Amino acid sequence: MKNKVKVGIIGTGNIGCDLLVKVQKSKILECSIFTGQNPASSGIKFAKSHGVNTSSDSINAIVSNPDITDIVFDATSAESHKIHAPILKRFKKFVIDMTPSRVGKMCVPIINMQDCLDETNINMISCGGQDTYCIKISWNRHQS
Repeated sequence: MKNKVKVGIIGTGNIGCDLLVKVQKSKILECSIFTGQNPASSGIKFAKSHGVNTSSDSINAIVSNPDITDIVFDATSAESHKIHAPILKRFKKFVIDMTPSRVGKMCVPIINMQDCLDETNINMISCGGQDTYCIKISWNRHQS
């Protein structure tokens, strides 16, 4: 695939890093920004060591350059996602929420993935438990 779908990951902890590894292995996705709050975090260091564009501006890295990404994975916290969701909606971003915020449509891929593809914000309910399915959701949405 020539033009990969650009994804941004907000949150540089374990879930964000796990998503980053999966995105890097994907034939259809590329991580255009990996962003958090702490420039010295081990997640930022990990991403940099893998040649990924990083920022410590958190969501502001996307707000200041909205064309950098098509899909945003929010792997921060439920409280942070409640702040991020309306901002990302203004920029018409498809958001896959890895937090237990209950902001977007609840998604259990094996049950209702197809129903979630037309949403702008989906919630994966169990954080890292379903992050592998996020890659599949990104692919299916891109194909729609």
